[in-house]
Amino acid sequence: MRAVHPGCQHGRVGPPASLSSGVGRFVMRVSFDIDDTLVCHSPEALVEIGYLPVRVYRWFGEPLRRGTCSLVSELRRRGCSIWVYTTSGRSRFQVRRWLLLYGIRVDGVVNDDLHRLEMSGLGFSHPPSKYPPAFGIDLHVDDSAGVQMEGEQARFSSCCCSSG
Repeated sequence: MRAVHPGCQHGRVGPPASLSSGVGRFVMRVSFDIDDTLVCHSPEALVEIGYLPVRVYRWFGEPLRRGTCSLVSELRRRGCSIWVYTTSGRSRFQVRRWLLLYGIRVDGVVNDDLHRLEMSGLGFSHPPSKYPPAFGIDLHVDDSAGVQMEGEQARFSSCCCSSG
């Protein structure tokens, strides 16, 4: 089983910091964007089937891309810590509750409020839209080629996946 989407293109070359240091409980901290990465609103997109009635998912959340549950399970089996990094207006509680509907527990959520707070103290003249190293994240998975370019410039690992 592949641990990343087959359409991924990687940013920085070399092992993530946590793999080379051997420190900590997890092998690697991986974060995922939400819009067009974990969630795909396209009518043709395949979505996860949950255990609860469909109306519960519509009321409390958004459609989760098919394969997410098995991917997260495999990453956890391999010792990864799972995070969500979104600069959308969703609250951290809202993100956790939504993923729990599908049986996914995340170790951390970075939302826009937390991102902005952290960026204000790092002294960037033009802060990147996302900066995973500020939260100890080794690899960020996102659909945005712009985030991948920022990763190359700011020297963080990213995986840019097509939203198709």
